[in-house]
Amino acid sequence: MEKEELQKVLLEQIDFRRRLEQEFHALKGTSPFPVFHNFQDQMKRELAYREEMVQQLQMTAILCINAIAVLHEERFLSKFGFGVDQGVGGFGDDPGVKAQILTLIRSIRTVMRGGYPIYTHIVGH
Repeated sequence: MEKEELQKVLLEQIDFRRRLEQEFHALKGTSPFPVFHNFQDQMKRELAYREEMVQQLQMTAILCINAIAVLHEERFLSKFGFGVDQGVGGFGDDPGVKAQILTLIRSIRTVMRGGYPIYTHIVGH
């Protein structure tokens, strides 16, 4: 029983010291962790963080789509077997992976020709 009691006292002292350190840092103003005085402040910070992450994901998606749209079929893609001569199979045949990727690249390029309105709609500027 003594060992269990000592462990319990030790845990209580560790917890007490941790709380004291937190209060000290909060009063001093050098808290190593964010101190939220109320729930609304915490929710505002989390919402701002999420909005920033969504904006970063949107910009990443736009940059990736732009990178795909810039690929030139004759100069770059033909080196990897995705050239203009890559045709889709006959009627009723399932297109291969290369044909599907090439169709995706052509579709992105077609959509991005009007790019600026799409960009302003996605980003909201």
